[in-house]
Order: sequence, then C-alpha cells, then structure tokens
Amino acid sequence: MDVPVSRLLGSKIEAETKPDALAEQLSRINEQLAIKNRRAKRVWKVFAFIIGGIIVMYILGIIAFTSLTAHPAQSNTEETSQVIVGTETDT
Repeated sequence: MDVPVSRLLGSKIEAETKPDALAEQLSRINEQLAIKNRRAKRVWKVFAFIIGGIIVMYILGIIAFTSLTAHPAQSNTEETSQVIVGTETDT
C-alpha cells in the first residue's frame, strides 16, 4: 500500500508547485484586495463629503434667503409709509 499514485497509473505526475509560490500568490491577492478596499473607502469618503457639502450649502441658502427676505420687507414698509405721509402733507 505504500505505492505512489504515479506508479499505479503508469505515468509520471508533475510535482506540486512550491509552497513558497502559493504563499506569493496569496500575498499578491491580499495586496490587491487591500488596494481595492482602500479605493472603495476613499470613494465613500468623497461621496460623504459631497453630500455633506450639499446639505451645508442648502442650509446656508435657506438662512440667506430668510434673512434677505425679512429685512427688505421691513425697510420697504417704512419707506412706503414715509412717502404716503409726505404726499398727504403736500396736498
């Protein structure tokens, strides 16, 4: 029972690859996966910054719109009342 398979089959079987070669291939695969993960993480960070920037710009826009629309309305009513009063006194 201590007969090698190649002798039983009657052909020569090539020796398996070196264990070092297998370790090198696994190392390359590991490096490629690490690079892929870093790229994916970078893409998600950029996406988060873009979405965050859009939200901040939207909030600043709302604040600017409300502050700009509130102050001119008050000044317009004062100017209008002054013009009306000035017109009434001249008549």
